[in-house]
Amino acid sequence: MSNIEITIPMPPSANHSHTKSRFPKAETVAWRKYVAEYLKENIKTKFTGNVYINLELCFRESNKKRGDYRNRYKEIDDILQGYAYDNDFQIVLDEGTLSIIENGSADYGDYVNVIIKEANSPEPQPNFIYNQASFIRLFDKLNAYKANLKEKRKLRKEKLKAKKEIQNG
Repeated sequence: MSNIEITIPMPPSANHSHTKSRFPKAETVAWRKYVAEYLKENIKTKFTGNVYINLELCFRESNKKRGDYRNRYKEIDDILQGYAYDNDFQIVLDEGTLSIIENGSADYGDYVNVIIKEANSPEPQPNFIYNQASFIRLFDKLNAYKANLKEKRKLRKEKLKAKKEIQNG
């Protein structure tokens, strides 16, 4: 089997993906939902044996909240399970690189280039799975969801403020 090479939006950091009560935050749930749809649409075959995964995490130069990029691996390994491989115990090597990209080159935000290849094969040839329209729809869904969530939070704050003003007087 040849490589699987895909590009996905940057996942939330493991440090910020769950609430204090260990439930996934709304942004994490949305990221998982939309990326799963994207993977289902674009990955047609699964690896059955052990795999190597290489991640290139691409942050915009203006993004000062990069954090420890290794905290993003777990979400990526988990979301690929069931699409690129059956279980993440098949991963025998998980390596990553960090890239800082020019502000203008990432119209849709930070992203990750993922390369998965068989651990047993010497040098499989790349087989890019990149459907630009599908990729853009994925980012558009995530951006719309984030904007909607931001608006809901803003309205909730305004309601609380109005309620306090009524109570105070």
